[in-house]
Amino acid sequence: MSDVDEKIYEKVRFSVEEVLVNSYRSILIDEFAKEGRYKEILGILAMLYPGLGGYPKVLELECDWMKYCKVGSEKIIEWEMLERNVLQVLSNLKSNLVNEAKRRLDEIIATPDSLDEKIRARQIGSNIIKSIQESIEKILSEGKLAEISIGGYTRIDIRECIGKSAYRALAEAQKLRKHFEEEVKYNLKLLSRKARLCVLTLSAYPGIFDDSPFDIDDSLIRAILGIITQDNIDVGIEIGWYDVKYELAKAGLLIVGNYSLIPPFALEIWRTAPYNPEIIKDIPPKLVKRVRTILSWREENAGRDD
Repeated sequence: MSDVDEKIYEKVRFSVEEVLVNSYRSILIDEFAKEGRYKEILGILAMLYPGLGGYPKVLELECDWMKYCKVGSEKIIEWEMLERNVLQVLSNLKSNLVNEAKRRLDEIIATPDSLDEKIRARQIGSNIIKSIQESIEKILSEGKLAEISIGGYTRIDIRECIGKSAYRALAEAQKLRKHFEEEVKYNLKLLSRKARLCVLTLSAYPGIFDDSPFDIDDSLIRAILGIITQDNIDVGIEIGWYDVKYELAKAGLLIVGNYSLIPPFALEIWRTAPYNPEIIKDIPPKLVKRVRTILSWREENAGRDD
């Protein structure tokens, strides 16, 4: 496949996926959240968010990725149960998804990045539309969710889209976000010094602040801490990531599976960690000051290439 073709497929995939993600986000906000089913939304995020893998944990929720989430022995959300609801949503959205693909192709043709892109969009556009229609029709006829094909070269994973919908719902619905944010703020009072030191240290690391799962280990934490302390501040303890990450998950500061993700309602707590009295209590003031300096410098130089 040429680079031009790949670019077209990806543009269409992104646009169609956005319709699906935003539509189910609205359902989570308008139905689940209004009914007070907050933990189910968090469970959908932990269970389905792309890239987490393994057995995600957050607060009291324990999940099997792409399968279920439970509290204790009670399963509060299962994929099989959710699948029926999502199939109905997909049935209602079918024409919208196809029309969005057509709209995006028309847009590519009207404002292409190159002459080749314009020509190829005209040549492969009908195949892209046909593949989307056939994928959705097959899913609905079989009654089992699968991936939506975009021209047979790239695909949309519906389960991962629903995980993204939950992330956006938790980020955008104020009452829902505030519900979990308040719980996390209270949990800060219960964190061990080691966990608080870890939060302060990682708040200086930009690699954790987007919506992509990340991987952390002891060596990376030591390296970040070494940069902050410049090896002349004694923090008095060693941070073991394996132990600390599950404490942070119980506090709601992380979702921890094979990889970790900061839930959207905890992002601001991480970003403001060096100014939070509950986090920096009994942490060496010199260390706190250096983290603040790093964050200030980064903010002042945001967007610069140097």
